[in-house]
This record gives sequence, C-alpha cells and structure tokens, in this order.
Amino acid sequence: MTTVKTSKRRVLLIASTTLIAAASILGVAVFSARRQQPKTKAPQKEWLTSVPQLGSKVKNLEIINPRIVRQDTDFPGVAFEVWNNSNRAVMAIEISCGNGSIATDGLEDDQNPRVIIEQYGTLSAEMNGELTPGHPIVITAAIFDDNKEEGEKISLEFMHRHRARKRARLKDQKEQPAPERSPTQ
Repeated sequence: MTTVKTSKRRVLLIASTTLIAAASILGVAVFSARRQQPKTKAPQKEWLTSVPQLGSKVKNLEIINPRIVRQDTDFPGVAFEVWNNSNRAVMAIEISCGNGSIATDGLEDDQNPRVIIEQYGTLSAEMNGELTPGHPIVITAAIFDDNKEEGEKISLEFMHRHRARKRARLKDQKEQPAPERSPTQ
C-alpha cells in the first residue's frame, strides 16, 4: 500500500514540476519577445512623404504654405502658416492632427493678454511629434479678441481647463513672497 502512495506522489510531483517548468519557460519566452519588439518613434520618416490634408473648424482661419521640413532625417515635420482672414485678432488657437495637437494661448495671463494672430495676419507653426499618420492637420478651435469662440467644443473645453491651470499657477507665483536678499547682494 505504501508503494502505491509513493508512486502516486512521484507521478504527482513529476507532473506538477513539469507544469511549473513549462509555465516558467513560456513566461520567459513571452517577456523576451515583448522586450525585443522595436519601439516606434513618431513620426517616422517613411510615412511623411507628402503634406497631410489640411482643414479648419474655424471660419476665417486657414492653413497656408504647408511644406515638409527635415524630410531626410529621423524627425521630419510639417511647417505652415495660419492665416487670419478676418478683422478680429486671434487670442488663442489649437491645431490638431489625429491624437496630437499644438496650441498657443495669449489669454493665460489675464493681466497681460497678448494677440496670437493680428487681423489679416499670419502665425508660423510647425508640427513634428504631434503628427499622426493618415490624419489631416486641422485648426480645431480659436478664441478671438471680441471673446467669440469657434471650433470643436471639446477643443475649446480643453483650452479653458489648461488656461485655468496656467492662471492658477501664475497667481501662486505672484503671491509667493520674494526671497529675502542678503546685504551683500
């Protein structure tokens, strides 16, 4: 009877050892394969062979003079100008390409607002890592000097949240007492 129990224990021990060893080998193989996958850097020069499509969700703002820059490098981009074809100055703007975007906000410091694009003027811009292959470059939102807002609601909401954080940070910086100076300074 003891030999039957001993042989069952051996079979169970061998089976469990084999199962643990197989699981360990499989885990190492999967981990190794994941580590060897190449990491992609965006944008890759292979896909940027022509300027993406262009668009605007804001009336009277247009992307003009698009061109590929640094095409034969590992970090190409698209440079362009944004033309303001209106008699209102642009105070804030967001431009997107797929999941990436760039933005400039002249209303972050409420004590010193600044114009981003003058009436009938242009703004030079460039997108690099913000470019998403297969997506157009689009002006998604803008705020004008008459406080009128145009564009996608989600982009405008993002601009408002970002501005509120920036204003709070500026207010905190202004309220902090200046460091005391030593008599030798």
